[in-house]
Amino acid sequence: MLEKYSLVRALACLAEDKHKSLFEQLWADEKGERTPGGAAMNAIRCANFMLKEGHPNSCLYYGSIADDDRGQVLKTSLDSEKIDHDFSITDETYTGACAVVVVDNERSLCADLAACLQYKTSHLESNLEKIKDYKIIYTTGFFITSNAEALQKVAELASENNILFSFNLSATFLISGCKDTYLSVLPHVDLVFGNEDEI
Repeated sequence: MLEKYSLVRALACLAEDKHKSLFEQLWADEKGERTPGGAAMNAIRCANFMLKEGHPNSCLYYGSIADDDRGQVLKTSLDSEKIDHDFSITDETYTGACAVVVVDNERSLCADLAACLQYKTSHLESNLEKIKDYKIIYTTGFFITSNAEALQKVAELASENNILFSFNLSATFLISGCKDTYLSVLPHVDLVFGNEDEI
């Protein structure tokens, strides 16, 4: 499978046309696992797990999906973990996914972003009041590719309402390619996550 789809052990890539059948093959495989994820969603799931005792729906997740099977898996998974969610729904594409192929304890990742890149500013604007009820906002640099305008609005909302704003730098290629956006967001950030190269 690695050879067929030009996947490199222990590395990640963005999906191209040649990877379409990889996603179809893995989705149809009954032995495969379908796990909700993405950098921000995984962080929220961990936070929710740690807060779970007596605190159902203490976490809220926003993202962008399509009204399809993949999107339903995300909703159902978050429901089962008692994570409140409100998705921006797009009809322009399908719900994104990351194919993970594990060989000899090494994973190769192939990300098809699709709906992840279609988050609507109007969705955020209609939900700003709800966000003010939370003590911490967490997001990632990956959201810059989804909607940099919405990211800036969330950063400003956090500053204006004294909400702890935590931000994961996410990837060196994003920082070098979107430096101005990072510089406009960072003055609002209280807690920065990043590795040495990103910093």
